[in-house]
Amino acid sequence: HRSIDQDPLRMLRAIRYVSTLDGFRLDALLLSDISLKKYQINRTPGERIKMEMDHILLAPRRDHGMRTLYESGLLVTLFPELRGLEILGQGEYHHLNALSHTLLTVEKISWAMGWCSSNHHDIPLTPELTLSVSYAALFHDLGKQETHQVDERGKVHFYHHETFSCRAAEGIMDRLRFSRAMRDQILRLIQYHMRIPNLSRETKDSALKRLVNQVGDETPLLVLLTLADKEASRGILAVPRDDVVEGHCLRILEFYGEKD
Repeated sequence: HRSIDQDPLRMLRAIRYVSTLDGFRLDALLLSDISLKKYQINRTPGERIKMEMDHILLAPRRDHGMRTLYESGLLVTLFPELRGLEILGQGEYHHLNALSHTLLTVEKISWAMGWCSSNHHDIPLTPELTLSVSYAALFHDLGKQETHQVDERGKVHFYHHETFSCRAAEGIMDRLRFSRAMRDQILRLIQYHMRIPNLSRETKDSALKRLVNQVGDETPLLVLLTLADKEASRGILAVPRDDVVEGHCLRILEFYGEKD
């Protein structure tokens, strides 16, 4: 118990062990203690927090780590910008509230990589690229709480939420001392994350090629984020759109390969 008081980062390190060590579980008393003392983490320098978060997001069992991070209360303490997503419903494109959807999107990046490989498009990721797409998934919907609207037919909209998400993500990344290169890459992914899902079935190849030219080297990462986001959305309106999004993703990867 005193060790947390001496260095609050130990709370985050304990959760890193959940992510990295097979079968490792936090003792119930320790989990309770972390929940009780979670606000002490704010005494820790941002770069130390970022280092532990990086370890969690790169770990083989990162899904367990992220869930423990949320259950302990540390996630929304580290990222208070996520708090408003906990109770935010999202309409018929989604089956989860906005925060549960966000955590599932982070989880589904591994699925997206497997899907691309099974469709003959391997996307090799360095640790830095893995972190960029993972943080982009964690931050991509931050702006939904500011842009939530319900129209006269009761339909939910989040117009231009990606711009608000970028603004909130920039604040987090400044706080945690992200490198400029990673910060810029993550912001581009967030800014573009609705581009592929918003394309219609009739979208022509010329428009897809323009998108590849616009997004440039981030194209494979954007495809992974799009697929993970799609897979974490299981509302009644989302499922019929799956084949359209997947088809566009494959064509975009083909055009990106030709561009290379």
